[in-house]
Amino acid sequence: MLTDQAVSMWRFAPECPSLTDGEVHIWGASLDLPEAHIQALERLLTDEEREQAARFRFRQLSDRFIIARARLRIILGRYLDLAPCRVRFVYNTYGKPALEAPHKHRLRFNLSRSQGLVLFAIAAAGEVGIDVERVRKDVPVEEIAERFFSPAESAALRAFDGLEKHDVFFNYWVCKEAYVKALGKGLSFPLNEVEIELARKPVRIGGKSNGQASSQWLLCQLNAGADYKAALVAEGDCQSVECFWWQD
Repeated sequence: MLTDQAVSMWRFAPECPSLTDGEVHIWGASLDLPEAHIQALERLLTDEEREQAARFRFRQLSDRFIIARARLRIILGRYLDLAPCRVRFVYNTYGKPALEAPHKHRLRFNLSRSQGLVLFAIAAAGEVGIDVERVRKDVPVEEIAERFFSPAESAALRAFDGLEKHDVFFNYWVCKEAYVKALGKGLSFPLNEVEIELARKPVRIGGKSNGQASSQWLLCQLNAGADYKAALVAEGDCQSVECFWWQD
């Protein structure tokens, strides 16, 4: 089982990345760009994606959607040796995207956005889920934990005070979200059915109702900056996680 200490430091993204079984690549990128850059990235999207961007109420949210989706296309295109506009997606019943045939089984991927940051997880084998959240101090963490945490998680959270309580809450939250996203079931899977034991090393994770063995999944907390919490969940025997930062 891979531990947090085995995750490499962030480094600049490679032009020609490659993956083998047992590897996961994490890509990070800023979602705040000049208007000219956003217009260039928008041209990489499909008509449906541009329509989706236009449905956002606020311009900043629309721009950040465009940047994230275009970056995803560029990154996947590098692995597949495809132009970004030729990358095609299909979606499962719960809305999780995958590559369309003939590339369907070559890569698994997931992304998460929070404020001005987006993270992408790319794997050659096994499902992946990633989540990033900006830590907010105005969140009623104990009230939310009562609804979405297991009794053991809620009890663990109550042991902390002040700002530390918020850090612990978001650590739990991103781990649970990443796991549900790896399962590909979205909001249909109740978060209080996912139990995380952050005090154990390696961290244990499992769903009480679906009987998933903890050993089936790698859970790795990621260093996404002082104001963020992030976690990766990967299926199978993951031996290496590398982190790349997108440099414009």
